[in-house]
Amino acid sequence: MATSSSRFVLLVSFLAALSQVRSHKTLCTNQFTNETCLNAAYDALNNNTLFWFGTDYDKMCPNGEDGTQMCVNPRPTMADSIMSRMFAGSNVTTGSRPSIMEIYYARPLERIYNGCGAEIRMTSSSESFKIGPLNPHQRGPVELKDMPTVSWTAKPNVNYTVVYYDVGYYIIHGIYINANGGNITLGQPVVPHRGPLNTLWRPNIYVWMVFEQRKNMELSEVLAYMNSTNTFRNPMFMKDFIDRYNLSDPVSFNIVRSWSDDYAAVTMRNRRVLNRCPYFNQKRIKSLLDSHGGVTFNLSAEASISLDLHYMTPDMRFTFCCSAMQTGAANLHVDYRSKGNIMAAKARTEPMIHLVPRNLSSNLEGQFFTLMLIDPTKELNTTTPNSNVHWLVVNIHAENISSGDVLVEYMPPMPHATKNMFLALLYKQANRTEQVKNITGLFGSDCPRNTKCKFQVQNYVTMNNLVLSGLRQLDVEQDDYNRLQEVKKGMKPVKDACRGRAGYGDPCPIGTGHPLKSSYVAIYALALLTVVCQKAF
Repeated sequence: MATSSSRFVLLVSFLAALSQVRSHKTLCTNQFTNETCLNAAYDALNNNTLFWFGTDYDKMCPNGEDGTQMCVNPRPTMADSIMSRMFAGSNVTTGSRPSIMEIYYARPLERIYNGCGAEIRMTSSSESFKIGPLNPHQRGPVELKDMPTVSWTAKPNVNYTVVYYDVGYYIIHGIYINANGGNITLGQPVVPHRGPLNTLWRPNIYVWMVFEQRKNMELSEVLAYMNSTNTFRNPMFMKDFIDRYNLSDPVSFNIVRSWSDDYAAVTMRNRRVLNRCPYFNQKRIKSLLDSHGGVTFNLSAEASISLDLHYMTPDMRFTFCCSAMQTGAANLHVDYRSKGNIMAAKARTEPMIHLVPRNLSSNLEGQFFTLMLIDPTKELNTTTPNSNVHWLVVNIHAENISSGDVLVEYMPPMPHATKNMFLALLYKQANRTEQVKNITGLFGSDCPRNTKCKFQVQNYVTMNNLVLSGLRQLDVEQDDYNRLQEVKKGMKPVKDACRGRAGYGDPCPIGTGHPLKSSYVAIYALALLTVVCQKAF
């Protein structure tokens, strides 16, 4: 698991590497024909110190608990440049400097999309942006997902092959053949454009590159070759493709840098490739808590497991505020796609929980966890551990929540305002232990409880050397079921809970069919008896 210190080392290494190209950035901002710009951009192609797969690989991809997931590298022992990465060998030199392609991406002034449990809203002051080979700015995959406008300086009556290539992982993101006239739209798509889907916290490098063809290429034959090599599944060196079709050295190129974003995380989990939503969920939750003054327990360790909840609650009818109420049955999934509020009645039964690791092809066998559900509301912006615990289960083996020891039975979230945020926290234990069951002295003075109980989360985590592995935000909205529970548990008088409600009275109005106070019941019964007697005689 990557620590904050390793991420700092990565950032420092990356910024240091980019310092070599920053000085040339202004040379390539508008026109790419400047000789100094061309030379500097070409040097970047052959520089093995600039990118994560170069000389700083060990720093930018440090070993860790899940290091193989974060830094898969088909050539881990090589200090590669872009060109050696593409051609599976030493740097490639050309007789003349290749030109720089003109690449423009369109973007809406406002973009709204679904992220990891949140709606992401992006605004921009311009409707397009231009890619520069020396610009160190990283774009999120959502900005690069659509086909850009691609052109280059072309010779008359010459066909070209255009390649869009993930240099880090040897994945083809686009191949167009027989492009005449320096415009990609005039070519035939072999692999149609697919945008980057980098889900990691370090930038990945993608290259647009143009090659002259010696002859016209048959689309059906190239398609058959690409399918036979399983390009979509296995790494592929561009050298194999270039040698097969006798293409020239690169005649034009550009470099795209892409960072991670919610769009890539959701897309990759939808495709069941990698689950990076825990990182984005954590980042969003921590930012929200910090904006309200923060909490006493530490949420810094990088989360790598999603907590997906499934609530199945039956229909329920009850009387409240002199009216008949009904909750309606619920079959509610709360996962990486979920956003919005949950009605309190829907969360009144203990949920089923599915633990989803970062690497979707792995399992959690042999690992042990502690799970807790807390309400941190009263702890925000204080130095006192005032979080109320609603559920505490320890010694959970792998994904089997029922295998754990329940220390605090599930108590439904009961928001005391219009809406409250509750947190489900998952911590990894070193092993199964009896020590983790010791919660003596960690509760507030009002325990044993009949309603809510304060719990010293950080003290418990520290005592047991627990490591944060996952967290889930639940925004629970107050409803009539919730208000009824507050009344039943003595947390609020019925007159306060029902004040201002249509049809409510103290006592309930005659004719509602709901209980009256004893004195009014007696009067009502006597009046009813009088009417019956009059009718009898």
